[in-house]
Formats: sequence, C-alpha cells, structure tokens
Amino acid sequence: MSAPANNNTPTNNNTPTNSPTNTPVDSSVNDNNNNNNNNNNNSSGNAPDRNTPTPMSGVEPTGAAASIYADPLSEIHIDILSMKDKLKSLAVEKARLSTNRHKSAEVEQQVKELVAQQLALQQELKAAKETLTELTSDLPSVVPSSSGDSSTSKNTFTIDSRAVPVFSVIGINADHKAKADNVKVFSSVDAFLSRLSKIVEGKNGDINVDWHKALHLAMPHDQDHWYNEALGKHKDEYNWDQVCKIMRKRFVSRDSMVHKAIEVFRCKMRANETTQRYGNRFHNLVREAGLTNCDVLAMLYLLSLPTELHKQVLIAYSARPGNDDRLPKNLDEIIKLSDMVSVTKRNSSEAYLPHV
Repeated sequence: MSAPANNNTPTNNNTPTNSPTNTPVDSSVNDNNNNNNNNNNNSSGNAPDRNTPTPMSGVEPTGAAASIYADPLSEIHIDILSMKDKLKSLAVEKARLSTNRHKSAEVEQQVKELVAQQLALQQELKAAKETLTELTSDLPSVVPSSSGDSSTSKNTFTIDSRAVPVFSVIGINADHKAKADNVKVFSSVDAFLSRLSKIVEGKNGDINVDWHKALHLAMPHDQDHWYNEALGKHKDEYNWDQVCKIMRKRFVSRDSMVHKAIEVFRCKMRANETTQRYGNRFHNLVREAGLTNCDVLAMLYLLSLPTELHKQVLIAYSARPGNDDRLPKNLDEIIKLSDMVSVTKRNSSEAYLPHV
C-alpha cells in the first residue's frame, strides 16, 4: 500500500517545467563524450594514431588553401587557365620561328639563283672574249698607252725588231778595236742592258714583264741555245734585275771584273771633267767590278779627287753636325757632297788640274 502524497510540499510557479534546454551542462562532459566517439570511430575504422606524423605535418597552408572555405575545383580551374596562356605564347613563338625558317630558306634559294646567274654570265663573258680574240687575231697589234698596268703590257706589248740593238759588246763578241760610239757595238754588258731597258720603256712597255720580247730579238744566233735554256724558260718568272745578274754572270768574266776593280783603285778625275760626270763614271766602274758600295769606296773616291777639291769636300763634310767621328756611309753620299761644293768652271790653277 502506497503512502499518500504530501500536499504540503511547496511549488515554485515561476520555474518552468519541461525545459531541459535551460539546464546547464558541464563542458567537460561534452569533451569526454566527443573523445569517446572519436575513439570508437578510430577503433572501428582502424585509423592511424593521432600521434603518427603525416606527409603534410608541419606545413602551414597559405592563401586560399588556408581557408576552410576554399574550393579545390576553382584552384584547378585557375591553373588550367594559366597553362592555356603559356601554351598560346609557345604556339605564337613556334609560328614565328617557322616563319623565319621559311624566309631563310627563301633567301638561300635566291642566293643559289644569283650564283648560278653569275656563273652563266662568266661563261658568256669567256665565250665573248674567245670570239673577240678570234676576230682580232689577224689585226695589227696596237701599242697600249702608258698606264702602268703590267697585265695589259704583257698581253699587247709589241716591238719592232729593227728598234732592238744586237747584243754586241767589245771583248765578248766584238773586236776590241771596234769603236764604242758605234750604235751597234757596246763598251760593256751594262751599257747594252741599259740601252735595251730604255728602248722597252720608250715603247710604253714594262721592262720587268716585256724584257724577253726585246732581249730574245737582241741575242745573236750563237747565243740562242743558252738564252732559251737560261732565260727563255723563265720569262714569266724573272724580273729585269734577275735577268741583268744572269747576263753579267754569263758574259762578264772574272778577269774582266778584276781589271775593273783595279781600274777603280787607279781612277782619277780627268781634265775638264765635271764632278757629276766623274762620279757617274766612278760609280759605273764600281758596279761593273762587282764591288760593294761602302764607306771604303767613299773614302777612295774622296782621295781620287784633285787636291783642292778634296780639301773643300772634306771641310764641307766635317762641318756637318755629327760627322766628326764617322766616315761617309757609302759612295753616293760623298759624290753628292762633291757635286755641291764643286764649281762649274775650272781655273788653270792646281785646284782643278788632274793628278800627275
């Protein structure tokens, strides 16, 4: 049998009934409940321990990735647009390079065409020259004007055989009694070579190129074989100086050179001979003797002058600055100085008499 209810128990009319939301809840209880739920979930799914490090542990996200509201699809869309822009720029660059290669190929083709045209023009020019040569082969040669062009002189220079002197030198292939002033006889090999050079240059020829055309005509019959072997085979190789050396070596004997050298040492200034003429004669003897132009020959020339002229030249030489302790360099220096101090007219005094 139940006890009767106590009706005397006081009630609070202000306290609402059936309002569990207003009842305070301990936060620790909620945390424990959450932890229990997480533990249950982890145990049921075999998830790793919270203390186990993950690949992204320790990396703090930045920008949109740090936001819990970021849309991954939006980020991927932005990356796709950026890649599209890069692809467009690469496509434009590729098109530009392709255009440049096309232009380069066109330029190369144009160069090849120009080279082919040049070769064709050269062949036409060569054929025209050959035709012109055939048409003008029967025409008389025309002496070119003095232009200094060796190639033109080599091809067109002609000379009349009557204008070329025959190689006839006293003591070599002419009688010693022959007169040197005869136009057909020369006193020395150098005199003949000098005359031949003047004739070629007088015909507007180049002596270094056209020497063989004149010298071949000048050589006598008994010297043709030697000329063809020694000089004719080298007509396109030797210049005039080389030809002169070969001619002197062939026709100027050692005995002749010795006699010329002795003549140099015995040479004296003749009566009524100017210093200029005597200097040229002395210089030619030195060259024909094969002597070296040096200070010894300069002093030898100075001693060969008349006494008074010798003193005047020596005083003039010593008066120049720097000449007190040196000899003249060569023969040309002292010959030039003697011309400067000499007089054109000679007196009958000792100053202008030859040595006895």
